Amino acid sequence: MTTETWMIMPELEEFLPADSNILRFKHLFEIDQVDYDQTWYMGWIFPGYSDINEELPERTTLQRKLKEYLLAGKKFGIAKGHLLMDRANLMETVILEAMAIWKTTDGAEKDAEDRVADDKSYGRAGGYFTYIS
Repeated sequence: MTTETWMIMPELEEFLPADSNILRFKHLFEIDQVDYDQTWYMGWIFPGYSDINEELPERTTLQRKLKEYLLAGKKFGIAKGHLLMDRANLMETVILEAMAIWKTTDGAEKDAEDRVADDKSYGRAGGYFTYIS
């Protein structure tokens, strides 16, 4: 299985907490290629924004940390990777958690504004923009 997403970018290790669910997802994969020219991650992490500037929202840990990272002139992009076979059995857990994350504590589905991936919502985000084949 392969994926192409921002969620396995190596730079995430620099600014997300070690117990981040995004990092849990990232660690299921070995990175094969990184493309710093791709910027479509902006639409998922910062919905409605395409330019890197002070106007980027800071509603989540991921948004705050990535905004700071990008404004410091550092690069981010999209990574391609493959599932580590010794971790393949964890994929079912990841998928089940992803489905559960879409529900709020009262059982209501998240609306489009809440689809912003934060440091505890790799599954929610992954279900929408992670390509796995």
